[in-house]
Amino acid sequence: MVGEVSIRYLVAYIACFIAFFILNVLLMTIYFSLRSSKEFQILLLNTVKELMYIYTVELTASIILAILFDFDPILGLLLYTSIMLLLSAVFRQYSHLYERLADDKAYIEQLLNSLPIGIITIDETRSDYFINKSAMSLLRLDQREIKEKIRQCSEENHLFWGLITSRESFLQTKISYYSEGDKREFLISKTDLIIPHKEPVGRIVFFLDITEIEELTKRIHQSEKLAAVGEMAAKAAHEIRNPLAVIHGFLSFMNENMAQSDREQYHIPLLLKEIDRINAIVEDMLLIAKPSAPMLKETYMETIVQDLLSLLQHTLEAKHIRVHVRLDRVLLRLDPKQMMQVLYNLLHNSIESIEENGTICIYSDIDETYNMYVYDSGKGIPQDMQATMFEPFMTTKPSGTGLGLTIVKRIVENHGGTIALHDSSEKGTTFVIKLPIGR
Repeated sequence: MVGEVSIRYLVAYIACFIAFFILNVLLMTIYFSLRSSKEFQILLLNTVKELMYIYTVELTASIILAILFDFDPILGLLLYTSIMLLLSAVFRQYSHLYERLADDKAYIEQLLNSLPIGIITIDETRSDYFINKSAMSLLRLDQREIKEKIRQCSEENHLFWGLITSRESFLQTKISYYSEGDKREFLISKTDLIIPHKEPVGRIVFFLDITEIEELTKRIHQSEKLAAVGEMAAKAAHEIRNPLAVIHGFLSFMNENMAQSDREQYHIPLLLKEIDRINAIVEDMLLIAKPSAPMLKETYMETIVQDLLSLLQHTLEAKHIRVHVRLDRVLLRLDPKQMMQVLYNLLHNSIESIEENGTICIYSDIDETYNMYVYDSGKGIPQDMQATMFEPFMTTKPSGTGLGLTIVKRIVENHGGTIALHDSSEKGTTFVIKLPIGR
């Protein structure tokens, strides 16, 4: 039998032990929660579970020892002190473990955040995500927005988010991503997230922005096509122009010396017109193959536009086309002849796209560059042609050569500028030419 005094000692001892355990748990909870993220809160829970096991074993051992030694107060105090020291040592070990894990976590996160590729990990067992800085930068979203889109499989860019949320693994898949009006090309790969000796618990997604690489590839492809055109144009200049000059000379002589009825019977004017068209095609091909360097001089864009409109006045009036010009008066270093050819090609296309009673607007604005917009109220450019319209031989006109916009692009780029399709729909088409200021 255990005496009444001994029972009081036992109850007091157990109460002190439990109170110390609860105090330790509270202190660890405050310590970890203030300094850790969700991952380490999970670690805290596991730590508490292990401590409960250790405390239970040691409490049981202490009770057995206390009973065996007939609840000697001195012995109980020594046992209690020893156990507290042991538990404090255990707590210090867990604290050091946490510090080491925190350092490792910070090192790994710094390493992943320094990579130029987007990385997203999805741990389905804990509903946890890791998103590095490159992923947020490439997607132009913060962590909360990315997590929300993954959970909801966002309709916007649904192909991209669909690949991320799918359970299939794949390597180097190209996908388009649209953000803030820009289109980007990503190369995305996905593999399983596997903890050693366990089944897959989630997915790891890697993606890289290859927009510039794709643009460079297109430019190389276009350069190869232009090189082929150049080689063909050089041969055409020698093989076609000389015979055409002879034919044109004889036809011109016949046109001047034959009677009107004979000229119409043998279609002499039509033949001359078609030979002139062939000559124009050859000239365009030569211009693409061997573009002359621009002879730059300071001039106003408005002067070039007004000179061109005076040449096109008869054509514009015949189709009842109104032209509105509002250009900033800024001195630009241009080759007036080449820039007039650029505007002629654009306005010629605009006039052809307008059936009658249309409008052409030429206006500008200035930021870091001089931006000139050419708008027409024509029928617009078909959607399937917009991506390739600056490539050689791409045209929607039955009698077109498909070289006009290619020449325009080459001339503008030789001036250090760019040209792009700003907008096109059934209501009209707008091109924008951006030229440097103060070259």
